[in-house]
Amino acid sequence: MLSESFASIQLHLDKQGKDSLIGLARWSKVLGLINFSLGIFNGITSIPLLLNNGKIFIISIPSLLFSGILMYMGLQLNRASQNIRNSIVKEHDQEFLDGLIKIQKFFFFSTILYLVGFILLFLMLSLGPLSNESFPSAEQIDTIGMSI
Repeated sequence: MLSESFASIQLHLDKQGKDSLIGLARWSKVLGLINFSLGIFNGITSIPLLLNNGKIFIISIPSLLFSGILMYMGLQLNRASQNIRNSIVKEHDQEFLDGLIKIQKFFFFSTILYLVGFILLFLMLSLGPLSNESFPSAEQIDTIGMSI
């Protein structure tokens, strides 16, 4: 980070620069809506797991956590989109900076989710063969009574 503090960010944009920022705001809003929708869908599908008292109950807690993070990421992108649009219309530097900070938060949480996903995938692939349970082979499947 720079040690200097700026009183204001001065951006002088031509039409092409403003169009690029408008496109960024538009796609931020679209991606924000997608993330928020996926978070809601993930949360709704994990509620039956939460209400079930079986072994699958443990899966619902991280699922609800991830759905909350996805919804938060979607809200951050929607707010960033609004900040960027306001910065163009009002020519206000602080709005633009607020939008960039929200996009930075989105990338931070996105990176965290990817890393957690890769770690969980690695754990499943490495610990899966140790569990003594495997997929049935073709010889183990009883085909009597099955017609093709």
